[in-house]
Amino acid sequence: MLSILLIDDNPNDRLMIDRELRKAFSQLEIESVIDAKSLDTALENGGFDLIITDYQLHWNDGLTVLKKIKACYPNCPVIMCTDSGSEEVAVEGMKAGLSDYVFKGRHFQRLAGQCGKVWKTSVAAAVRINRRAVSSLGRKVETGDRCLENGN
Repeated sequence: MLSILLIDDNPNDRLMIDRELRKAFSQLEIESVIDAKSLDTALENGGFDLIITDYQLHWNDGLTVLKKIKACYPNCPVIMCTDSGSEEVAVEGMKAGLSDYVFKGRHFQRLAGQCGKVWKTSVAAAVRINRRAVSSLGRKVETGDRCLENGN
């Protein structure tokens, strides 16, 4: 199941995003954030695979929200979805760790595809990290076994 944190204070945009994502993903959990307090609570609770944030929020901007997210969850993929941003905002966001930048409106259909790509990339990266950790642990066990054998 894919768990998404959706940060957008516009109820119509949240509804459109929710509909598009549910068309693309059969098993999906979406938690909506509409203000700074609910963002803090969501970041404290965690448990999401992917975050979608609007750029222009009534209580903050998406770049500040992105930095807050990355401070808590540096490896969590984040997609910014906006109708008011610019190339400069997109570039600044990518430099700050944004996974993708999607314009709202007629591009909502693209959002679901980008979520799938970003999520698969994130899962693949986590698998690589886990494989390295298992390999490193295996080498340490082998070294420990040799030490025990040589010590006896």
